[in-house]
Amino acid sequence: MNCIRGTLAICVIAVSALRWANAEGTAAARDPFPPCRDATTCTCEPVINVTPQLMGYCDCKNLTNWLSNTTSGLSEAEENIAELATDVTDLKASVDELKGDSHEPDSNDESDFANYYDEIAQATCTAMNTEGGWTYAVRIACSGSRTCTAICSDAQLRAQDVYVADKIMTCFNSLHVYWDRPKFAHGEAGYEKLGLKIYRYNNCGGGYCGPNYCCCRSI
Repeated sequence: MNCIRGTLAICVIAVSALRWANAEGTAAARDPFPPCRDATTCTCEPVINVTPQLMGYCDCKNLTNWLSNTTSGLSEAEENIAELATDVTDLKASVDELKGDSHEPDSNDESDFANYYDEIAQATCTAMNTEGGWTYAVRIACSGSRTCTAICSDAQLRAQDVYVADKIMTCFNSLHVYWDRPKFAHGEAGYEKLGLKIYRYNNCGGGYCGPNYCCCRSI
């Protein structure tokens, strides 16, 4: 290219443009993902008619990398979700198993490890036993027809504990421990509230749906 005085600046610009075009052509030949310049959609392989993502222009190489990373991340997230779903299922099964081990069929009547109605009745009967000896709060069915006098003196009942198997057992009182009473959390929630309830019969002759615990003691 011949340059004359006065046109040197134009010459320099022309040479620079020519060199840039040659460099771009060489880079494009090496780069399988040439830029799409200012197109509003990418039409070069492997991306077809996709609006440029996170870029102000359409660069197929960067867009392809972005899509690849997004797909990989999505696949990993799906695997994590599947693992979490399995963990949740296993956890639910463990919780159900624990519930089955620590509760009777009606879980509303139970504390964590024992029927606390039995505990209430046992404590009450023991406190009322002024004669001493072994004390038992014996649970009886509402539909039962036998009195506490008959139940406490039953030899089959005594045989369940070697300490009283060869002794005489007698009834000294009976109770009705009420179920489904309010249960209050620790603290102010239970202040000045009616909670657990017991009726004391002061006899042992009631049957059917009167007492639900017999107070028996050894003699």
